[in-house]
Amino acid sequence: MGHPDGQPVRRTQLNTELGGSSGARLARTVLDEVGLFLDDTVSTMRLWIERQSGLLPEGFRADVRAWLIVLLEGSARTKARSESTLYAYFGRVRPHLLAWSETRNQLREITENDVSQVLDALSGHQRAGTFTALRSLFQFAKRHRLIFADPTRRLSVGRAPRRVLQPMTDAKIAEVKRTAVTPEQRLVVALAAVYAMRASAIRHLTLGDIDLPSG
Repeated sequence: MGHPDGQPVRRTQLNTELGGSSGARLARTVLDEVGLFLDDTVSTMRLWIERQSGLLPEGFRADVRAWLIVLLEGSARTKARSESTLYAYFGRVRPHLLAWSETRNQLREITENDVSQVLDALSGHQRAGTFTALRSLFQFAKRHRLIFADPTRRLSVGRAPRRVLQPMTDAKIAEVKRTAVTPEQRLVVALAAVYAMRASAIRHLTLGDIDLPSG
């Protein structure tokens, strides 16, 4: 490849020269083991972070970008989080950052009262999820000395209420039984009934309702 001795080899260069061949994978492994492999590609999530943080007001942009990158890649003190967590956390904090930006110029200006007002306007899972995301952001900012004080430190919203599964009504049960006409469908309905039907309805289920195939 005409590469200078002792200089790292970039992934993009390997991809150009060797493509996706097994030789390219072997070369990456060997180069990585001797400390000469440099991954200069940008992941889809990194592009998403750059795009989304770039749409925030200037005073919040860099701090939120750094927070999202640590969530994505982890650090010496924290584990990497899933992509779905990044989407959820950013989705929770974004509208409040935009609202705060009308009177605040940067994260360090956000007060405990600002966060309390946001949480007081929410309830249930939305309130708990928003608090978790905001706490993650401000704990990161405090740890990296981007803010003087964590405005979420003394706040608590408790646990989110549990989602209660409601039993099916008799009318719904009858409708499902009419719809499930094949033996396979009726078997699925019978298995699901343990979680969805009232105990009295389950007790009255008969093999005729299930219509299991013979043999």
